[in-house]
Amino acid sequence: MSLLMGMTGQNGIIRLDRILFIDSSFPLELLNTEDLYHKIITFDFDSHNSLTELKIQHEISDTYLTHHEIKELQEKTLDLSSWSKQKEISQFLEYEGINVGNLTFNNFIDFIAGFLKKFCEIQKIIQQNHNCEFVCSTSTYEMAKIFSNNVKIKKQQASNSHDKAFKHTYHLGKLSFQISLTKEKYLKLKNLTESIFSYLFRLDKPKNNNDSILCVEFDPIKYKTLFLSGNNAPHNFILYNRRRPLIWNLESLNVIRKSKCQAIVPNKLLDSTLQTKITEDVKLIGTKLDELWNNDFFETFFSINKVSFWSALRHFFSNNLACIMKDLVSDIALAKKLLENQTIKTILILSEIGPQEQILMHLAHIKGKKVVLLQHGIPYETREASKRNNLHGFFPNFSDAMIVWGPLTKQYLENAGTLSSKLKPLGNSPYDDLVSISHNAGDTILLATSPPMKDIVYDNLVITNQQYRSAIKNICQITTKLNKKLVIKLHPSLVDFDIESITKKINKDIQVVTSGSIFPLISNCNLLITFDLSTSILEAQILQKPTISITLKDYGFGDSDIFKTESCIRTTIDKLEQHVDKLLIDDSYRRKYVENGNQFVEQYLSNRGTATKSIHDFLKDF
Repeated sequence: MSLLMGMTGQNGIIRLDRILFIDSSFPLELLNTEDLYHKIITFDFDSHNSLTELKIQHEISDTYLTHHEIKELQEKTLDLSSWSKQKEISQFLEYEGINVGNLTFNNFIDFIAGFLKKFCEIQKIIQQNHNCEFVCSTSTYEMAKIFSNNVKIKKQQASNSHDKAFKHTYHLGKLSFQISLTKEKYLKLKNLTESIFSYLFRLDKPKNNNDSILCVEFDPIKYKTLFLSGNNAPHNFILYNRRRPLIWNLESLNVIRKSKCQAIVPNKLLDSTLQTKITEDVKLIGTKLDELWNNDFFETFFSINKVSFWSALRHFFSNNLACIMKDLVSDIALAKKLLENQTIKTILILSEIGPQEQILMHLAHIKGKKVVLLQHGIPYETREASKRNNLHGFFPNFSDAMIVWGPLTKQYLENAGTLSSKLKPLGNSPYDDLVSISHNAGDTILLATSPPMKDIVYDNLVITNQQYRSAIKNICQITTKLNKKLVIKLHPSLVDFDIESITKKINKDIQVVTSGSIFPLISNCNLLITFDLSTSILEAQILQKPTISITLKDYGFGDSDIFKTESCIRTTIDKLEQHVDKLLIDDSYRRKYVENGNQFVEQYLSNRGTATKSIHDFLKDF
């Protein structure tokens, strides 16, 4: 199928004519075989993949950027993510003393990385084809208009990212099912199910009158050791989840019941008076924001190489962020009501950047409560990654203390400027249970996926997404060739494509696990394979399994400690088979990496098997 043409002018020279811009928002049914273009350029993996399947010749926008430019765009992405903290506008974003712009960090940075990449690509494309007419999708039209007057929009239905559907997995006994819901419908289902369970099992009742510790956005199964041991602690645990579900299977329900952890159903805090106030305040904030977007600050701040892209970005602020504001005003109102109704001594959080976490940190400091940040994974513990780690809430900038997993993380944070007195190397409670798990040889190979991240420009490249999918395909082929059973555990973050569409074509016996704890899967595996840096490497080492990390991307973050110690085999996809084969047949080779893994765990993790007690003791006296 060809939609391409060349227009011949005088002297037989090809005259450039029309160029079509397509991204994932572009409905392919609008491609008319009667419309001819000199070039068709795709701007993301989905559009490239769709045209490839239709055998439509096209270019990929990534080719217009150099590696150096991609690095600069990543740095710019991090700089722009602080837009709401700028002194020129921060005062206008305050509601109840909280900067509501800061609460949108995750939404904004996931969006702006892809936006900046597309914007700079369009600039270079138009500069190199300045005599052309550009036919655009809705999302590329406003960008292209900045650089050319010869721009037309291909009529299409505007997409609404606020109504984007997300997949959620629920379990009833052995039955597992996945449903796809918009955020609004998901929250309605979440509120309904939690209200029913709370009523049936009285989950919102405190076990006693002791002071309470509020756990914000915790997975009750992952932290079950901490919660269940709380029965003997002098404090109550209160679980408050606005984003993640409280209950999604029998185990999560049983953990809450047996631990007597008080589970707050957020909507039960809502009454008619509060609802009226929220509605009125949302209108006031909306009016205030509509006026704010006209501030000259935005035109100057949102620019790159002295070219402003505010006219193209404004839609995101006025539409997408405006939609989020209703939720944020509700979040603030419910958090205030929660702290008024409960006797809370300390607040535990897993990140400083989540909206609920930011709100409760602010309110806690007003009310004289302590905030403790818990390390929740292995970051790139390098100087090069510090800026991103800090922006993503890993550093205890506003917390009164941080419980880290061990001395290496403590040293990293101290070197980055964190006060030593804030850092408590107490270990990780979820890992206490791993001590009692038997270290059997296992009969499977486990692949723990780490999908591309939206906030990193490099991960928005077509080649990055191709490499990720190709690596999964190759792993499936290698394990099938070696006659080994493969289990694939999907990353907790949302996966943008159906992995089973790859696995079933290669081997119908490959098992894809979409949710649940990875610990039993590691326990039953012979070896673990993952991509780049993953916390699952440490977890496999704790269970004395050899690990392989396939290098797919170079973010420029440097080498994490887990790689410097050679406790994990680091390789490329083309050399994977020889390492897997050797680990399966060469006992001395296998023992080398298991022993190196044991040594790294000893260095990295404090209080192995007793972290829960150490954390309880600390919280009791803090």
